[in-house]
Amino acid sequence: MGDIYIEFRRHSLKGEGAFGDMISPAGMVYARKIGAEHMRSKGFNVVVTTPMIRTAQTAAAFCEGAGDWMIRRDIIAKELWPANIDRWVEVCEGGKSRKLEDLLVANHRFIEEEARVFEAGLCEALKQVRDGENVLVVAHSPIIETLVYGLTGDVIKPLKECEGVLVACVRVEEAPAESRHPGIYGAFKLEAEFRLP
Repeated sequence: MGDIYIEFRRHSLKGEGAFGDMISPAGMVYARKIGAEHMRSKGFNVVVTTPMIRTAQTAAAFCEGAGDWMIRRDIIAKELWPANIDRWVEVCEGGKSRKLEDLLVANHRFIEEEARVFEAGLCEALKQVRDGENVLVVAHSPIIETLVYGLTGDVIKPLKECEGVLVACVRVEEAPAESRHPGIYGAFKLEAEFRLP
């Protein structure tokens, strides 16, 4: 069994008012553009989204823009959306920042706990992934940043709409024994960041 690479991307531009749970028409156009210009030939065949409709809409627009993906499976990972969203709002607003480095200073224990919950949700979703499949996860900020921190120990800057990161996952049987991630995967490594102008 070999490594699996997971590309995480933040959802596109949100709608306003009653449409705040969806991406806006401009967000749809933007996500298609990012798909066409930055995601073509990546061959994603597994897409993981959160229960929020804007992540599925963004994934669909990326796919349409890229035009060359053969999606075999789409997975809705409810664990990648906070069960305690009110606490997240409180932590972000209380610290006056959505930057992970600031959130860690303001409430380190909470962020560590949430990172473990998100990791468990991701690993559960990854049980459905076969060797050789390319995985795209479309989620939210600062959830992606928290998850990357929990998996790799790296603190990344906040992701703007449609920006992302690439993380390599090494199977347990190939990972070092001292790995901090028991379960199906062993070691995670931040490979690249995809920043947009």
